[in-house]
Amino acid sequence: MHYTRKITSFAVDPSETMIYAGTASGLVLSIPVDQFQICHETRGHGGGIESIAVHAKLPYMATLAIDATVCLWDVSEPRAPRKLQTIPLRAIRSAGYEGVNVAPLACPLAFHPTQRRLLTHNADAALAEIAFDDHSYQQLWTAGLFLENQIAYDIDYVRYLVDSDYVFASTFGGHVAVVDPQRPNEPVFRFRYDQRTIHCATHVSGSEYLLASDTRRVLRFDATGQREPEIGPPVVRDHLEQISYNKVSQRVFASSFDRTVVEIDRETLERKTVVLETPFKLRWLHSFECNPNLMLVQCRNGALYLADLEQKRCIGVVKDTPNALWTAERTAPDRIAIAGEGPELLELRASSDTQALHTDYTASWSMTPGSRGSYAKRIVRHGPTDSLLQARSDARLNHVPFRGGGPAMNDLVAGHVPSLIASAPTATPLMREGRIRALAVTGAKRSPFDPDIPTIAEQGFPGYAATNWYAIVVSSKVPPEIVAQLNAILTKALKAPEVQSAYAQQGMETIASTQAEAAAHIARETEVWKKVIADAGIRLE
Repeated sequence: MHYTRKITSFAVDPSETMIYAGTASGLVLSIPVDQFQICHETRGHGGGIESIAVHAKLPYMATLAIDATVCLWDVSEPRAPRKLQTIPLRAIRSAGYEGVNVAPLACPLAFHPTQRRLLTHNADAALAEIAFDDHSYQQLWTAGLFLENQIAYDIDYVRYLVDSDYVFASTFGGHVAVVDPQRPNEPVFRFRYDQRTIHCATHVSGSEYLLASDTRRVLRFDATGQREPEIGPPVVRDHLEQISYNKVSQRVFASSFDRTVVEIDRETLERKTVVLETPFKLRWLHSFECNPNLMLVQCRNGALYLADLEQKRCIGVVKDTPNALWTAERTAPDRIAIAGEGPELLELRASSDTQALHTDYTASWSMTPGSRGSYAKRIVRHGPTDSLLQARSDARLNHVPFRGGGPAMNDLVAGHVPSLIASAPTATPLMREGRIRALAVTGAKRSPFDPDIPTIAEQGFPGYAATNWYAIVVSSKVPPEIVAQLNAILTKALKAPEVQSAYAQQGMETIASTQAEAAAHIARETEVWKKVIADAGIRLE
């Protein structure tokens, strides 16, 4: 196992029987889907392969690497690709880009649906279309569309629009453009959302596409420009990396750095559910149309995972690289602790020879509490206790049971527990005295009494909403006319300024609802907490 065999990209052939993966050292791996293990490998580039594309109709594959080259491959024999030629992107220049500050490190690569043409970027970070045959290539055009103040925003994603020769391109800076190859420097339509990367566009129907943004949102995009882009709410806790519409199951999936694949509601652009959790940060995904229950994902630990969506688990893995180390802390004058992927902790102990010009290190490994499918985010040394603290991706909050909110709050103030989810009446007086500090409110919106406290949803947990609420109920045997009278009296009382003021002193809002509204709220909450109980495996004791 070696770091250079870390898988950095992949593509699936049109028949969905063969996977081609690129590695950090420029290798191309062939992986049959039914076997899900490497059957062939060959050298493609001198640097890491950032993107792979397979032609939909013709037996060609292309790979794009950080060495600023595109390699064309013959995949007539699917298990053993044969390199045809290398296209140096530095040889494809753009007029007017002399002296431009640019670092083209993105992964735009796409074949024309039927012809021997492909899209990519050049060494100037400009959009480029190239025609090719088995032995040569021809630059058709370049377009420097995203140049501002002598800084070129590199293109992160490209594709040909469905049933059209028009081209879609998006950048690291949130730009989107639709280009007519006949007039490439005069975009048909363009817009910019935020200043963060738009990674991907998946076709849904007609001129409708869905885009994945680093703002954690899904955008609806009309390629004709006749409708304004529609921006959805945050759907994940970290960057969205890829979005894919499965035309067979008619489901939309998006992958995120928060290690989840989520299903997106096509109409509202909201998150429907988490369909898969993976051990490490996600990048690429492929939803199989031949078997919509299967999904292929690539994680930043250099592995490919084959997942069963019905079981919500990974059923196969291709990983030929050791766990990476990325966080270190000096624990003593002659010692360094290092952690990263997996539960292992590496300690290096220095033994300096004053007669030599170098320092030797003795390495030792130890296991820390945690699952193998996890990683250490950071390690720090806690000086007062001389202990090493490790924040892990598989960390869980420990539940400390109390007999009520009062005893729990006493222990929080005394420092016996580090945090607490408390009701507003319990927490508000102590917050005003400065004895405790609020980190978040659990409701769907900020409290009108403390508007500076963000919601949990705002801090990276979209869709989170859990509030204390109280309802006044009576026996089902009470006549409807009596219930209506009680509701009218209570509604009037709850709207009274002195009643609202009394509740506000405790950080509580009053809601004067109808009988139907109260019943609907109870029904919704019942369904929400029924699912929480089932997912957490909570049982009566």
